[in-house]
Amino acid sequence: MCSRLRREHTHTRFSKLVSFATENSTFLHPDWQEYGIVCNRINWDKSEADVTNTVMVVEDEPATRRLYRFLLVNSNFTVLEAEDGITALEILSSHPCDVIITDMNMPRMGGIELTRTLRNQGSDAYIIMVTAFGSRDTEKQALQSGVNEYMTKPIDFEDLDRRVKAYFARQP
Repeated sequence: MCSRLRREHTHTRFSKLVSFATENSTFLHPDWQEYGIVCNRINWDKSEADVTNTVMVVEDEPATRRLYRFLLVNSNFTVLEAEDGITALEILSSHPCDVIITDMNMPRMGGIELTRTLRNQGSDAYIIMVTAFGSRDTEKQALQSGVNEYMTKPIDFEDLDRRVKAYFARQP
């Protein structure tokens, strides 16, 4: 029996992605065929109406962005993507989100400047800053800009997933 889950995911070009899977079977996500990543027994029983928590991934590396999206979608989050802070602000102007996972260093506008801009605009989005250049100084700078959590690469994706789920669990 085939169980179908339709979700619309906004990419930087606002295209739609529709995912399908066969119940109780191995599913190879189309974006990950080239990487050979296979997921077993993904829970596809959620209806589209259950998918209300939105997470934005702001990352300049396309492969990393796809990995974040893949993992977050499989945790039943709606995922928006942006390649830098400027693109993120453009998307956020018409598509609000609850959580933003942003890289610190990106071309055009980095994560700290994005966070400052959002906070100056009155945004209460929960922001998780990710960086490969972690130090006490960068962590302090990120937290002073208004970041809620700070993580260093390489990312433990289970930990990131737990943090995002914990945020949504605290919401009324």
